[in-house]
Amino acid sequence: HATIVTLERIMAEAGQWCVGECFDLIVGTSTGGVIALSAGLLRMTLAEVAHVYDTMAAEVFKPDSYIDLLRRGPGHTAARAFEHVMGDMLGPEADQPLYAAAAHQRWYAAGSGGGGGGVEGNGEG
Repeated sequence: HATIVTLERIMAEAGQWCVGECFDLIVGTSTGGVIALSAGLLRMTLAEVAHVYDTMAAEVFKPDSYIDLLRRGPGHTAARAFEHVMGDMLGPEADQPLYAAAAHQRWYAAGSGGGGGGVEGNGEG
């Protein structure tokens, strides 16, 4: 959550709602990738990002059962849960190449709002 809190402070100082409006490149690995994907590519508000992150953490960071450890090794359950969370985030685009996901409807909707920088209907801008 430290990353989300830091981003909230930056966005408040910049007067922006969208991380993508303040940064040219947004990347991350593992859980940072969830933040980067949701805040950057999907242009979610930081409240939405925090919700996605909390949902992801509750699903992914569960201890493996003893049987799973013996059958599949450590991390298998977390990896499957992470794939599930990412699939839920991207919807039908999850099985498409990355460039197809970059054409997400929120990316284009954000640029067409009346100059305020917000996405219509999100309560921002």
